[in-house]
Amino acid sequence: MSQDPQRPISSNGDLIHSAVASLISVTKWGETTFVRMPSVFPGGSHVTVAISKSRGGFFVSDHGFSFREIESVGCERSFGRAASVIAEKLEINRDARRFFVEVSADELARAIVDIAAASWSIVDKVYSNLDDENDEEMEEALAGKLISLFGGKNVNIKGRAKGSSATDWKVSAIVRSGRKRTIFQAVGAHPASVYRTSTAFRDLALVPSPPGLVSVVKSTHDMGHLLGLLSQAGNVIEEGQPDDVFVRSVG
Repeated sequence: MSQDPQRPISSNGDLIHSAVASLISVTKWGETTFVRMPSVFPGGSHVTVAISKSRGGFFVSDHGFSFREIESVGCERSFGRAASVIAEKLEINRDARRFFVEVSADELARAIVDIAAASWSIVDKVYSNLDDENDEEMEEALAGKLISLFGGKNVNIKGRAKGSSATDWKVSAIVRSGRKRTIFQAVGAHPASVYRTSTAFRDLALVPSPPGLVSVVKSTHDMGHLLGLLSQAGNVIEEGQPDDVFVRSVG
């Protein structure tokens, strides 16, 4: 393909600069400047830090974005204790809904990094702890069923799958059939389990050559209104359904 003579050829330096610039963006809204960081929450949105002027220099916070991310999966009550541990470790402050610190101009860059790290860390911690004992029991039963149907060498129990956001999702099982992968996730009848699975499946569905996505629940009736959210993200089957239903979900 010939090069358009009117279009300058970008140097490697220009391409690198453009790539780096795309990782971070800065937006001003009133008296507050929002910095979108490269790190991504499990839900797919970017970690964002808010900066405004203060008497002592600059007020830097996560603007409550991490709290809202946790709230979206019904785990807002987990913020307090986890936030205290993270804030103490990073030597920053926190209140009921956000991380924050007031710094001088010389300390601004470090403050942005610390607030972003705190915001990402608490969401990652909460998402990692969403599974409860009932979900664990369901996972064990599901693992046994899949191994009996597809053979142990074709089933990766408690595997990991990378989504489009580069998040490494922990899943109940990955079944391989030829070149095709099908991810099975045991889902409890509570918001945290449903929201986590829905978020993970939406992320996994965006990768090139996406895997099959199957949620396994005890009863679709017991899921109530949460079933609609779950079925938007992939196939939903009950754990007690006949073997051929599981086999067809992989075919």
